[in-house]
Amino acid sequence: MKYEPEIRNPIIKEEIENLRNRIRIGDVLPVEVNKIDWSTESMVFRQQELRCRVVKKYKHVIEVEERKSGRRYTTTYVDLLMKDRRLGA
Repeated sequence: MKYEPEIRNPIIKEEIENLRNRIRIGDVLPVEVNKIDWSTESMVFRQQELRCRVVKKYKHVIEVEERKSGRRYTTTYVDLLMKDRRLGA
C-alpha cells in the first residue's frame, strides 16, 4: 500500500510485534465485545467491555475467555492498539 499523507500516525508493524511479544497467555485484558441488548423489541448489538483472560495467540488474532461464563471471544492486535490509542495509553 502506498503511503497516503492524510493518514496521520498509522499503526506500523513494529507496534504490532511489540504488542504481540508483550501479551502472554494467562494475561487479563479489557476487550470490547458485541452483546445483544434485550431491552428493546428488535435485536440490537451494543458494545460492552469485559475483562478476559488470554487463552490462545495466533499470528493476527487473540482468543480470550470470559471468567464468569467461560465464553470465548476473539480480538485482533490492531483492535487492541486502536483502543489503546483512543484511551491515550
